[in-house]
Amino acid sequence: MSPFKKPEIPCFNEKTDDIDSYLKRFERYSTAAGKVRSEWAILLSALLTGKALNVYSRLSDDDSKNYDILKKALLCIYDMNADGFRRKFRGSKLEGGENYIQLVDRLTGYLERWVDLSNATKSYVGMLDFMVKDQFYSMCPKDLRIFVKEGQPVSVKDMANRADRYVDARGKQWDKKGSSKQESSHNLQFEQQVDKGKEWNKNKKCYNCSEVGHVSRDCKKHRGTYASKGRSYDKGAGLSEGSDSKAEVKESEAGIC
Repeated sequence: MSPFKKPEIPCFNEKTDDIDSYLKRFERYSTAAGKVRSEWAILLSALLTGKALNVYSRLSDDDSKNYDILKKALLCIYDMNADGFRRKFRGSKLEGGENYIQLVDRLTGYLERWVDLSNATKSYVGMLDFMVKDQFYSMCPKDLRIFVKEGQPVSVKDMANRADRYVDARGKQWDKKGSSKQESSHNLQFEQQVDKGKEWNKNKKCYNCSEVGHVSRDCKKHRGTYASKGRSYDKGAGLSEGSDSKAEVKESEAGIC
């Protein structure tokens, strides 16, 4: 083993550095400097600070010498797991100062790490299985998705069988939008109530002008020259604030306000 020398790159700063980008930089530096992979873990340890350093210190003696184990632990503590790389891959956009070649390289890196952390088989069949699983999870309801994932299905068929068992056990069937029939029934009841409310608004009658479609407090027709608290009253006609309130109470009792 060559004499230890701290890598000539800045230490990791969790406040400003993205751990994924930092590790990629470290790997490129180590490769260009001719460092053997068996030394990478100890070299990286000299650059870690904060939570990253705590992760390294908690590894066993054997694991602390394995760069792949250390890298996986670091990515995990900063939420750079399979789901994290999936979100990066799906949601990435062109960043400032980046061209499209760089964007494609970044997307490729996200996809590779997403596949690696998902333990998917890197073959045509394996990738087909991987993509179908991801699409299935994005379509199904949350409770069903969690149930299936907890079972760690080994194939698409295994995933589908587990989903069917879940549905059969609970007596539910999901529609095309991913919601259960029971949920759809609740939505239908709500829509019916809204329709009834709209119909009632059309039929309510005003005691001021005798027209339908509004109540007296919302009436725009002239009711006198005396205004109080946002309402108009005609003193000459013997109306008062109290009498107007009684009219509204009468409307309420009639079920039209």
